[in-house]
Amino acid sequence: MLWGSTYDWAVSVSETPNHELVYLSNTGSFDGNVSGAHGYTDFWVFHTDSLGNFLGGNCFGGSDEDLPHSICVINNESYLTTGETVSFDGQVTGHHAEIGDCTGFDCRDIWTAKISFVGTNSISETPSKNEIQISPNPTKDILRITTNKFPESVNVYSITGNYLKQFDLKAMNESINISNFSSGIYFLKTENGTVYKIVKY
Repeated sequence: MLWGSTYDWAVSVSETPNHELVYLSNTGSFDGNVSGAHGYTDFWVFHTDSLGNFLGGNCFGGSDEDLPHSICVINNESYLTTGETVSFDGQVTGHHAEIGDCTGFDCRDIWTAKISFVGTNSISETPSKNEIQISPNPTKDILRITTNKFPESVNVYSITGNYLKQFDLKAMNESINISNFSSGIYFLKTENGTVYKIVKY
């Protein structure tokens, strides 16, 4: 049984191309199998193998009420979730009401989030808040990174979620050398938690 100590209820379950199962749930828990909770209720996305063994998961949302409705499997590692939110913070951005405008009525927005699982780690991607620009991607050796936030450190992870290396960005335009990496897919994560997929050939 997968659980937290408060309340958890399932919304849907889908099969990934590699025959794992991904579950979309709503939770108010902060313990048990539930990790990364933000507040009142959250989207809780987790996945299991075909036998139901827990492989990892995380919560997504803000400090108020976030109610999931559906999940779409994009590929083995990426899913698109949609629901409604009252939150103005956490991973929720672009809420159309202003804080303080909701007195006496319920300010709900539709919230869609793309979620990528890297090994047993899960990361919510927010493409509308691109912190950095990366080119060329794919690359065989050098990645050119443009950022408006520096100094900053970025970490590179393997496709299975293993930490590989940290690069320090000390100027608006920096180059990092990944020529010693094997060909494949990697993830670059900023200090703010935004994740970028990079391909080495």
